[in-house]
Amino acid sequence: MKYTPSEQSVPQDKRAEVNDKMLFLTEYGRLEQYGVTKQDVFNLYTGDGGLHGMKYEDYDNYASYSQAKKEIDNGQYLTPPIVADFLMQCLNPDKEDVVIDMTGGTGVFANSMPVERNFYMNEIDIKAVKIAKCLYPEANITHGDIREYDPKIKADIIIGNPPYNLKWDYWGDELQSQYYYCLKAYEHLSPGGILALIVPSSFLSDEFAEDAKIRKIESRFSLMCQFDLPETLFASSGVKYFKTKVMLLYANSAHLDCAPFQNIKTEVNISDEDAFYVYDTFLIGHIEKKRKIKAKLFYESLNGDWKWEAEKFLYKVRTYLYHIKSNPKTEKLYASCLQYIESYKNQKQPNGMPYTQWERAKKKPEDVIHVLKNALGSQSKPPERDVIEPVKSGNSIRLKGRSKKTQAQLERSHHTKSMPVPDMVYYDEYPFHDKRFQKLVNRKRLAYENQTTPYQDITPDAEILAFLRDFTIYDSLNECDIKLNELQLMDTARILSKPYGIIQWEQGSGKTISALAQHFYRITHNNIFCSFVVSTAISIHNNWDVILPFYDIDCMVVREWEDVDKIKRGQLVLVTLDMLIRLQRYVKRFVKMHCQKLFLLFDESDAITNIESKRSKAVKNCFRRLKFKTLLTGTLTRNNVNEYFSQYELLYNNSVNMLCLCDYIHVREKNQDMLHEELNKMRGKPFPAYRTGYKLFQNCFLPEKITVFGVGQNTQDIYNAEYLDEILGYTIITRTFEEITGKKIYQIHQVMCRQSEPEKELYKKAAEEFYKLEYLFRLNPSSRKAAMLRLINQLLTLLRICAAPQTFDEYGSLEQPSKFTKVMELLREYQNRRIAIGVRHISVMKTYEAVIRRQFPDRPLFVVSGQSASLKERRKVVKQMEQTSNGILLSTQQSLSCAVNFDCIDICLIPELFWNNAAMSQYYFRFIRYTSTRFKNVYFITNSHTIESNLLKMVMVKEKLNLYMKNQHLNDSEVEGKFGINFDLLGMLSRKEYDEDGHVTVRWGEQNIA
Repeated sequence: MKYTPSEQSVPQDKRAEVNDKMLFLTEYGRLEQYGVTKQDVFNLYTGDGGLHGMKYEDYDNYASYSQAKKEIDNGQYLTPPIVADFLMQCLNPDKEDVVIDMTGGTGVFANSMPVERNFYMNEIDIKAVKIAKCLYPEANITHGDIREYDPKIKADIIIGNPPYNLKWDYWGDELQSQYYYCLKAYEHLSPGGILALIVPSSFLSDEFAEDAKIRKIESRFSLMCQFDLPETLFASSGVKYFKTKVMLLYANSAHLDCAPFQNIKTEVNISDEDAFYVYDTFLIGHIEKKRKIKAKLFYESLNGDWKWEAEKFLYKVRTYLYHIKSNPKTEKLYASCLQYIESYKNQKQPNGMPYTQWERAKKKPEDVIHVLKNALGSQSKPPERDVIEPVKSGNSIRLKGRSKKTQAQLERSHHTKSMPVPDMVYYDEYPFHDKRFQKLVNRKRLAYENQTTPYQDITPDAEILAFLRDFTIYDSLNECDIKLNELQLMDTARILSKPYGIIQWEQGSGKTISALAQHFYRITHNNIFCSFVVSTAISIHNNWDVILPFYDIDCMVVREWEDVDKIKRGQLVLVTLDMLIRLQRYVKRFVKMHCQKLFLLFDESDAITNIESKRSKAVKNCFRRLKFKTLLTGTLTRNNVNEYFSQYELLYNNSVNMLCLCDYIHVREKNQDMLHEELNKMRGKPFPAYRTGYKLFQNCFLPEKITVFGVGQNTQDIYNAEYLDEILGYTIITRTFEEITGKKIYQIHQVMCRQSEPEKELYKKAAEEFYKLEYLFRLNPSSRKAAMLRLINQLLTLLRICAAPQTFDEYGSLEQPSKFTKVMELLREYQNRRIAIGVRHISVMKTYEAVIRRQFPDRPLFVVSGQSASLKERRKVVKQMEQTSNGILLSTQQSLSCAVNFDCIDICLIPELFWNNAAMSQYYFRFIRYTSTRFKNVYFITNSHTIESNLLKMVMVKEKLNLYMKNQHLNDSEVEGKFGINFDLLGMLSRKEYDEDGHVTVRWGEQNIA
């Protein structure tokens, strides 16, 4: 270390004065005259950070204050010397390593360099540059903007503490300064070179909001480790608390393994021991790999050098110019091309023009290539012809004049000049005299008529029916033949009559067998290469991958990208949604290679109800253009009608088959409660892709949102129901479990409990004095976000109290809660029956486990959760449960949501409700199967006059909408009767209200709680 850091800091009110003195003495060479050493300069100069002297009160808002502050100090908060030395110890550069800091401040990282002349630094603040040159005269220090910095050398290490959250231009995009620093560093790092950054803790920490940034960084770098720094890191610059972290990455290389970006932090303290730990644990292995392939990395570095890029550019320019000059049709453009190239070579940034504006305005190499390419391409421009003829442009057909004369003639005419193909198909109209596109429109019209024919009006083809009647699968496990029953057969035949369709059969109704029948028919009759089965991991690995070997069906599971290239004709290819997200690039390439002639079987398609999820985007990215698609699900929607859109879009790919035919849409303006009706400007056009289409679908059919409190006030009517019915009629075949099996073998019961006095006291405390329980939640440092989450946290607390109040320290009683007492009563009532108990939370499950083991020590108890039991272990539990006569299966509902079936269980208790019945039915239909012979009972156990009444009502409202999507138009009382509700639920509902002082109050029944 060249200079020793001081443990004392300059007082905040003296910093500006001391900075000026140090700068004056350094600039005029008077350090020795006044007895000031370079060691003093090193310790006393603290930079401009925190010396802006502005007050927040002088600005309209924090954004304007923050922007003004950044413009003055440029985000210059110098890295403390102790931290800089610690980071350099972590990196431990060799004597021959080149180290670059592109925003170096006073060059503090050069203080720990083994060879000072190998340190390269750039800084925009001239005062800091003067200090740095004084302290490190042998280092290569330049003054300028990082965006213009070019050290003309590749670095082994780039280290830096870039300014935070400034907006910098990068090829026309406005980027955060710390993100820009990463991209700039990649340009100047040798392959395998290390990037060490001090950045805000929030940088690249949100995988959802910053997904695009993370993927871009991941394509360039591999993360070795990251660790937090003390919050008081910049206290000497006037910033008392600010969370920062260190990120250590290396530039990707063709000769090194690339590691995925994982947001995991290592616990590290600023000490010599921890510096050695970081180096030995995360860096030494990488450095040794680099040494072994040093020659390969050097050659790779040469190929990626800026000189190599310049040579490629000059080669292209010379080639284009030669062909332009030698061709008689383009030689007249040769001089103008030379002039453009000359203007590119001689362009300079005008005085006074900001760098960001110049970055957008200047000519770039790709602009030169574009001009030359267009000039050379003009040789093949067809000669003008005095004709007007139709051409296909995108999704429209338009008239085009082939000469200036006919173009002018076309402009003056009043004939139809352009018409979208969907309009021609929908209105069965072809407005042009030239019939060259008539066959295309007729073909699309026939396909449209077929696809939009309601399933109830379809008479299946005799060939399809004959194939399905002969279709048999031999189950070697159970030693029996499996065939479709008559209803399953007819529905499958109707689905096969169209290229696209959705089977919405209730859980346990045989969707898998129908899917296999479709696969074999498409393979033999529609000339597809193979079928892809896409579903959740638990469905693929615990259902499809398990049963197909017993059916002797040729299948494969895609686990790595190499597996995609091994797919054979006629196979059933199994892919989990998570794997599809990882491998979508390879799957999409495979789909294109086979011209989209594949068949998609998407099981559990309700997994993509969120249009913004990675699952939804990956499935659409790979399969939206396939020739044949069938979606399989027990329930299309879970919470509302709008969740259908993502599956609708995947099925029809925003084509003419998904036209928006609503005359009016319903829109709510911001800060308004009432909806108002507007004319639908998109009428007759397909729903647009992505979020625009989702918003239009929402405004057409269900602009309302269902909330816990809102269920008591909103009717949740479906708008434009006739159009939605039409869509559902030709897209979905829906069957209930009773329809498929021909029998009613289960009943849902409601069991109401009344809270005991200790429970009421705890519940009252959570409603009235929630601030005493807020310690249960990790508070967000942003007070604004904390305020938004407060009511949500309060609702979650109330629900947890209803589920298991004894898990709270504030529950001051040894008395068993009423809900637990009711569950134990039901266990005693069915003491000789197998029973399942499904909860939502691990903590609640553990509490039930302790109580059951204490009160029923002789009954076999099996505990299953996603954390504690693998899929293989869950299958083992099925066999063990079958061997008992009164076993109890205790689990979280989500751990048994699909694939694992317990037909031996006849009683299901649900003491903790999910937010919708779709999620709960996924659980209790594990015990109610197509092959079941015994009657099943399902019990929903809730506390009366609590927030659980609201939750139950919300479940009913959502289920009413879900049943509508299943072609069951029931009113509220009919839905409640289906779930065994026969009490005045509205009298028990909680409501959010405001008192006369404007404070939020919670009200239920006749009681008031502030």
